[in-house]
Amino acid sequence: MIQDIFKVPLYISKCDVDNTMLLNYVNKYVTNNPKGRKASNAGGYQSLRLDCEDGPIKILLDKIIKEVYNFGVELKIKSPLTLESIWFNINKQKESNVLHNHAGIISGVYYLKTHKNCGGIRFYHGYHDQLVYTWRQAEWKEFDARNSEHWDIEPENNELILFPSYLNHSVSANESTEDRISFSFNFIL
Repeated sequence: MIQDIFKVPLYISKCDVDNTMLLNYVNKYVTNNPKGRKASNAGGYQSLRLDCEDGPIKILLDKIIKEVYNFGVELKIKSPLTLESIWFNINKQKESNVLHNHAGIISGVYYLKTHKNCGGIRFYHGYHDQLVYTWRQAEWKEFDARNSEHWDIEPENNELILFPSYLNHSVSANESTEDRISFSFNFIL
């Protein structure tokens, strides 16, 4: 009998948010802060931490907080979670985000603007290095949650993905000619 242990949860939902208002916010922010910051981005633009009380951000956060609460209930988290930070990323053609993880308990990404071939998010198995070294030698009939080194998700507009902050992930290069814009955030105890 197979018994799965150490499962890693992902929470995926849609957020009904006024994307035009958020796109205007992003454009204005970049105009006023053209440099941004360097973190996990390989090329691309990453904002500084955003003001949670700013109108468009507050509206988005209200939706995110509701979903984080639902995810926390499913995970049976007793302690209340609070937002640590939120920022946005703009990846133009060929730009990506390297392998990284986040500080906190629950992290996530909200996709404001996506297109076909704009680059998916890749989550890595906790023992990715060992899997690459040993399991890759085996031949598999198909890959699934038990034998995969990584798991890819192609983003869609208005999609919200929540995951444990410790989960290593990267974002593939944007192969489209349109910008990919997303908001990332961390929740802590």
